Amino acid sequence: MKQAKAAVIAGIMLMLSGCWDMREAQNTNFITALGVDYIQDHYVVYAQIIDFTSIAKRESSESQTGGGGKAIWVGKGEGKSVVAALNHIYDSSQQQTVWTHVKAIILSESVMKSKMDEVFSSILRSREMRYTPWVYGTRDSMYNLLSSMTILNLSAQTTVMFEPTSIYRQSSDVEPVHLQRLLNAVREPASTVLVPSITSKNRIWINQGKQPPLSRTDGIFVVSKNSLQGYVPESKIRGTRFVKFYRVFRYPMIVNFRDSGSVLLLIRNPRTSLEIKPEGEELQVSINMITRANMIEKNTDENVSFQTIIEAGTKKIEEEIRASFEQSQNENMDLFGLEEELYRKRNAVWKQARDSGEPLLPRFKLKEVHVRLEINHANTYTFQQK
Repeated sequence: MKQAKAAVIAGIMLMLSGCWDMREAQNTNFITALGVDYIQDHYVVYAQIIDFTSIAKRESSESQTGGGGKAIWVGKGEGKSVVAALNHIYDSSQQQTVWTHVKAIILSESVMKSKMDEVFSSILRSREMRYTPWVYGTRDSMYNLLSSMTILNLSAQTTVMFEPTSIYRQSSDVEPVHLQRLLNAVREPASTVLVPSITSKNRIWINQGKQPPLSRTDGIFVVSKNSLQGYVPESKIRGTRFVKFYRVFRYPMIVNFRDSGSVLLLIRNPRTSLEIKPEGEELQVSINMITRANMIEKNTDENVSFQTIIEAGTKKIEEEIRASFEQSQNENMDLFGLEEELYRKRNAVWKQARDSGEPLLPRFKLKEVHVRLEINHANTYTFQQK
């Protein structure tokens, strides 16, 4: 009798061990991207939700003809604080909203100027938010960015905003940054981080005679000590890329010759080191760079030798580094992370400079730039080895 009762009780317990409070995925709003703006005296938060049916590749004719925009919903909340703005979004969300799937965070220029610490302190207070999303800055409309489409009938998450590394490996124009790396930098007393700038302005792809909004990077925001130092368009990042980026996979560089055409070099994996030496009131900077390259296009006379191309490529890299250093000084932006280099390797000098209260960046002077360029592959082109 006791064994029968025990069996019945065990059966009942097994029936009661299910997840009573489990919610189906289709009954939950999963936020995939978050935008934060600060206007006058209040925050405006944008939240993107992507329809589950668009996460896999869509095969319907509607999606192939531009119906993919219907898969994206963008919510907007406003409040005196970030938390108040987030709570405002819940009012008409219809279903429970969770933040565990946020893959990208976009900050407006006004937020980066003075509100970054407050924003991240608020959104990371929730246990749902991770430290892994990609972070971007923008001067564009948040709504346009979060409503950006994809080409063909691909998933709504196959955009530069969500998957920047695949594009960066192919062409290392603007280096992507994770939230964790950004926070590590802004919390340090001397670090600088280059936050990618993102826009939805598309001037390349056309669909049915129109140019739909497509996300792409167009420059960098220079952030240090929880505040914005400035913005640099993509066309002026060249020397900064060689010195400050953690890794440059492939970067095409055109080398022009005065009367002999040009060649296209694909710069691969440059390695750069900085050395700073105090000399009186100045801080002398030496830059050493070693890089490999492939020559993928040649439009020169036959008398242009292999060594001439190497020398011209070396000279151009040096010129771009010097131009970026001059830009850094003129616009008061630490594009090379020189203060962090001084802080980590010559801390006593950094402390003395900080205690004096005078600006540190103008004291840096670029003394030497040594570049060693090796062309490992030239496809089918032949050269005079002299």
